Amino acid sequence: MIIKIRNFGAIKSCDIDLDKDLIAIFGENNIGKSYAISAVYLLLKNIFKELPFFIYFDQVNVEIIDRFFHDSVTGIINDVVQKKEKITNITKNMENIVRSYLEKTLIASIIQPFSVTFGEIDTIKNKFINEKTYIELDTNELIFSISFDENEIKISNLIIKKKIIVKLSKVNKKIHGEKEIQIYFCEKNQDSFKINLGSLIRHYVSHFQRDYFVESYYLPASRSGLYQGLSAFGQIFAQLAKSRNLLKQTVEIPSISEPVSDYFIALSGIEIKSKIKEDDPILEITNKIEKNILSGKISFDEKAKKILYHPDNTDLTLDVSLTSSMVSEISSIVSFLRYIVAPTFQTRNPRLTFVLTQKKKVLLFIEEPEAHLHPKIQMELMEIFVELVNAGVKIVFTSHSDYMFNKMNNLILEKKLAVEKASVIVFHKTEEGGVAKAVSIDELGADDENFIEAAETLYNEKIDLINKLNNESN
Repeated sequence: MIIKIRNFGAIKSCDIDLDKDLIAIFGENNIGKSYAISAVYLLLKNIFKELPFFIYFDQVNVEIIDRFFHDSVTGIINDVVQKKEKITNITKNMENIVRSYLEKTLIASIIQPFSVTFGEIDTIKNKFINEKTYIELDTNELIFSISFDENEIKISNLIIKKKIIVKLSKVNKKIHGEKEIQIYFCEKNQDSFKINLGSLIRHYVSHFQRDYFVESYYLPASRSGLYQGLSAFGQIFAQLAKSRNLLKQTVEIPSISEPVSDYFIALSGIEIKSKIKEDDPILEITNKIEKNILSGKISFDEKAKKILYHPDNTDLTLDVSLTSSMVSEISSIVSFLRYIVAPTFQTRNPRLTFVLTQKKKVLLFIEEPEAHLHPKIQMELMEIFVELVNAGVKIVFTSHSDYMFNKMNNLILEKKLAVEKASVIVFHKTEEGGVAKAVSIDELGADDENFIEAAETLYNEKIDLINKLNNESN
């Protein structure tokens, strides 16, 4: 699935190919990187959750619960019966049905998260250029846009990629071809046609869960500081409640974006699950992080709701707030992998078994994973990311680190990271906002366009200074 963002906040254009497993996003500050992945995260969080299915089908009793779908299916049947043509193209009818479904579910569910995270719709628009703001989703089955226009969010330009036709027949059946879907209609047995048509509707409205990952998590920048600050809020609010009568003015709760609040809620709500196998690949990777990077173990205290650090070869147990910035930053990643990703990776939701054909896929969004890390640790972390990708986890991360960039290239050279799994996106600043461009990648790695200018500037500055010193000494 490709997500295209246009004229959104500071972004002029950005395309993210989520069929890739490791997506590295580079670029200067204040150019739209975090805006882009926050928007994608909020979309995926809502489109892959259990959206309500309004249609119930039974081989004996056919019942269409939602009135709209009932009217739509009945309308298609009436249209086919009245025309009495051997072939009737119902692609537009199906597009209208799917569009209405997405309006009822996806749009209704993203209005609040987007307003909490980005502000009112008017503030989401690109201030540098007066063009339409929209996010386009291009999937295996269909293309549609989410438009932000005149204080309204709506579905537009929905196109189903295969032609859908109804053929008059004495028997009812459904055939999925490469370029078209054929549904055979027998007027004497309309219930069977309803079942075939209804299953096709469900095919389109559930294909997100069926064909793509179904869980996504967001790890924001300044993870340790956010976690410690938000952890203190509970105690602050408790004290304020006790002293309510002494307060002389209203105390406002600070605004927190939804990705950040999701991050805190996920970590503070960890439940230790003992069913995870010790040889689970995700757990093996977390153990490697602890051994090679942290030199200690990470655990979670369910009662105190705190992440704890146990340095190797000591009896110490430390709250991560008392540890180094490196330990506190990495500990949140370890906690996510051990207590959230690993259990999610091993479980299925029984209510979604009809659309899940394989193990749940997990997508991690990580902002600036290199923060507070020595270059050596940055390179080791890049290796960990590749191991996670090879274990089945998708990762999208933003970064300013040329060490992670170059290590990623080396891992491609070593064939530890397959070229087809990787994507590098570089944001460039223009007068119309940030423009993201995909960097070409081959078996030698990605072209280094992002860091050359800074490196050349630093090198030339050094040469000029040396020449100046030589001239002064002469």
